[in-house]
Amino acid sequence: MTTTPTTSDELAFLTTIAAAPGDDTARLVYADWLDEHDQGDRAEFVRAAVRVRQDLALMSEGFTKFQSGWLGAVLGSYAVTLSSFPTQRKVPVIKAIRDATGWGLGEAVYAAENLPRKICLTARKLVGHPFTFRVLMPHRNLGSCESLQRPMLFDEANQLGGVLRSFGCQVVVTSFVVAPVPRVENPNELPLIYYNQATGA
Repeated sequence: MTTTPTTSDELAFLTTIAAAPGDDTARLVYADWLDEHDQGDRAEFVRAAVRVRQDLALMSEGFTKFQSGWLGAVLGSYAVTLSSFPTQRKVPVIKAIRDATGWGLGEAVYAAENLPRKICLTARKLVGHPFTFRVLMPHRNLGSCESLQRPMLFDEANQLGGVLRSFGCQVVVTSFVVAPVPRVENPNELPLIYYNQATGA
């Protein structure tokens, strides 16, 4: 549901926020105004948005300061490194990669045919995830394909690792961090990142 400004005062607040999107002061003043006009639920949402913005700034700084393995463990993002698999199991391996990641056939085939490969991104369950990427994924036939992706969580990586091991694959599951990009309303505003599956960078 879309909420539209109900008064000229509210429109003025939103105009001020739009004019200086990096300044949270206007947002907090707006939240106080909403409280004063019996709109406490919207006020709390605005304050939560400010906290998220501040947390993202702090996290972005941390990504440049701290070791990637530690960050991966803390954030719960993991990678599955696929080193080898029995030739006769190629088709189920590709299917398992697609099931876990939501990748297209060309991306999954490329991963299976160019080992070792670090599988650390997924196109599934993007809604609500704080970090999403526009990624150029290596593709078997097209060179590369653009898609929205997010880091894999431990349970997802562990499940994929277990399925691949059941096929006789050599796999290792490790904590891993891909430098994140904060979510924006328009996915076209996200920086484009070339994802190298061998290095995960």
